[in-house]
Amino acid sequence: MEKTNQTAYEVYRHEQKYYIAKREALQLREYLKRYMRPDENAGDNLEYWVRSLYFDSTGNHDFYEKINGCSERKKIRLRIYNTSERMAKLEIKIKSGSYMRKESLFLHEEDVFALMKGDLSVLLSYHNPVAVKCYTYMHYEKYRPVVLIDYEREAYFLPVENIRITIDKNARASSDTQRFFKTGIPMMPLCCEAKHILEVKYKTMLPGFLRSFISGTNSEMAPISKYCLGRLAIQM
Repeated sequence: MEKTNQTAYEVYRHEQKYYIAKREALQLREYLKRYMRPDENAGDNLEYWVRSLYFDSTGNHDFYEKINGCSERKKIRLRIYNTSERMAKLEIKIKSGSYMRKESLFLHEEDVFALMKGDLSVLLSYHNPVAVKCYTYMHYEKYRPVVLIDYEREAYFLPVENIRITIDKNARASSDTQRFFKTGIPMMPLCCEAKHILEVKYKTMLPGFLRSFISGTNSEMAPISKYCLGRLAIQM
């Protein structure tokens, strides 16, 4: 069955990542609530759950490119925000220096299960450039699912410069890659409880008032990758 009606999305922006202490994150939250919009998908407590299933080649090409600090690299993942969802977002992130391009496409549940079991041909039924690009990478480099990552996210948005600031908490990983739509999976923590991950994303320039406030917090900029942390936590 052809699935040509599935919309693809594309985002270009810079990304900066930080480790931030729990107390500093609480102060930042109050500041962001005054100047930015909470994510529309968040509940009353401003948080929502995120699960990503990452794929990599049999030689772990994407993992080692990140670990070795390659300026040109990619990641391919499936993402959901609720285990009761009947679709998942297929995403490919391509990094070039500090600039990131993310392309995504929604897949039907039956195709997600097929992809998890190694049947890449389901991607070709979408007749979509994102699906074709993912198929090409995954087929020729022999990709397979390698790690499941969960966390809670607090997100804020500002239309100017497409600014998005997120605070990710309780990041954890599992090697049980075939239970993508299941709950109650035992997982390994990726950060100590007192630290969160702050991500700052923007199109071309971060406004001075946000830049000044973030630089004034006790945060540590770092090349953080939940994917790599997850692989290391489950010992590859």
